[in-house]
Order: sequence, then C-alpha cells, then structure tokens
Amino acid sequence: MAPLCFTCCAGEDGGRSVEVVSTLAPGDESEHVIETNSVHAPPKFEAPAKVRDAEPESVVGKPINPDDVLHKAMKAGPPCRKRMPKVGDIVMSMGGKKVGHDAFGAPKRWSLLAGQSAEVMEVDADGDFRLRNLQNIESGFLFRREFCFAID
Repeated sequence: MAPLCFTCCAGEDGGRSVEVVSTLAPGDESEHVIETNSVHAPPKFEAPAKVRDAEPESVVGKPINPDDVLHKAMKAGPPCRKRMPKVGDIVMSMGGKKVGHDAFGAPKRWSLLAGQSAEVMEVDADGDFRLRNLQNIESGFLFRREFCFAID
C-alpha cells in the first residue's frame, strides 16, 4: 500500500485525527482504501472509583479515635535514619507538610502537616515505611530520611 494522502488535524480535546488514503497497488486508481484513526491525548490520572471513594481496608468503619496516640502533642526526636523503624513507631515530618500517594496508589490522598505525627504501619528492607495519619489514611511507601521519631 502506497499512501496518496495523509492529513492530521488537532481536535478540540487536544487529540488528533489521522486520515490515510492509499491504493492497493501503485498505479491502480480503481480501488481506494480510506482509514481514519483517532488518537487522543492520554487522560489525566484519575483513580478508579473503588479506590477514590473507598478507605483502605484496615480503617474501614473505624471512626477517628480522640484517644489515639496520634492526638498527643509530641516533639521531634532523632532522625529515622538513626535506627531501623518498626511497626507501631510514631514519627513526624522533618521539613514541613508531606503529601503522597495513599496505600492504593491514589496521588495526593495522604498528607501529614508539619507538627503532626503518624504511626508506622509497614517497614521494607531499606527501612522505608508506610504510615497512618490522623485521618486514618494509610500512605504508600515513604522515605524514612524525611522523618524523625516522635517523643512525648
């Protein structure tokens, strides 16, 4: 197939429409094949409804508990690089507000404000961890170098 005509037009939605006109054999004008392909720009990331609208399984049905250790006023202690963190440790951000993916991968769903504490829920081989914040949302894995242990 030898192309005779090729056009490309940008659509209103940022995509483009491609039209290719070709013949089956060079010089044979009797049989034309017209193909139209629509190519659209990839959509912006939007978490699937079941991820976007659901809480992680570990906190489903758990209201925020005012007696939760995360409600205590704490001070920043040694950096989390001083020792290997363990599940149940309470940590704080070293450098202001932290925002990240939640445990399901939805972006910017998990946050920790400066001065707030979070509980370590899981630790990987490098010592990086997943955290639970005051809103009972669990994070994806975060670098421990950005946190310090909290002390009473």
